[in-house]
Amino acid sequence: MGENAHFVQFFNEDDALVDSVCGFIGGGLLAGAACVVISMPERIRQVELRLVDRGFDIASARQWKQYSTLDAADTLSKFMVDGLPDPERFEAAVGSVIAAADANHPRVLAFGEMVGLLWSAGNREGAIQLEKLWNALSKRYCFSLFCAYPAHEIDRETHAQAFADICAEHGGVIHADHYATARNADP
Repeated sequence: MGENAHFVQFFNEDDALVDSVCGFIGGGLLAGAACVVISMPERIRQVELRLVDRGFDIASARQWKQYSTLDAADTLSKFMVDGLPDPERFEAAVGSVIAAADANHPRVLAFGEMVGLLWSAGNREGAIQLEKLWNALSKRYCFSLFCAYPAHEIDRETHAQAFADICAEHGGVIHADHYATARNADP
């Protein structure tokens, strides 16, 4: 994975996604990276329980500002305006978190599923625009971003163009619940 990798996993099973996130975040913690998880509270809880089971001291990582979490829905509410992400509000709500992590650690890893929440709500354009804001942010800060979308929400015929647009915003695509990376793959 490169310094500013941006990849997406289309998932069917929550358990498989949690495993992927734990591998990504756990690897980052071991390497001394700052790790940011932007997810739903239940998924954050699952990730943290699994990391603790694997021997990670999440409380200490949080205390040393190596690990932080944001509620995905709450964070979205801070920067969405008329169904689209506002760049300045995104910068204040998310960019500031990435900037702080980048200032204090040699590397930053972020997992986010705000785009998946937008997609599930039927806001395809909002999800695509949010991906573009993440890519713009990566030009200013060094971080790797792992995005997630529920595969069962994607109809290949109805959403073909939006799906292609989402894939085009990522450097890699992970098939639904498979761990083989492929560019522009179907879920």
